Amino acid sequence: MVSDIERDPRFADNETIEQWNVRFYAGAPLRAADGLIIGALCILDSEPRTLDGDEVALLETMAADVVATITTSDADEEAPEKSAPATSAAAVGQEVPQ
Repeated sequence: MVSDIERDPRFADNETIEQWNVRFYAGAPLRAADGLIIGALCILDSEPRTLDGDEVALLETMAADVVATITTSDADEEAPEKSAPATSAAAVGQEVPQ
């Protein structure tokens, strides 16, 4: 998590960040069952902010749900008799705190 990108020297010369007017970044790795990281679920905002513990946990849960959906889809193609994928543990469409 980077609460205020403008104050973080790692992003000082990043033209993309400046072009998109990004001030906040938080990401959770998309980690496959074998431990391989296949991507990241990221949140960007034009305002500096922080996430509390519950919000970080929600982001991590959503990342796990993305991986479960991806891996369940792959498994379903190989084994069509498998039951429907589990419902998401995260609340989709909930209001984002400001």
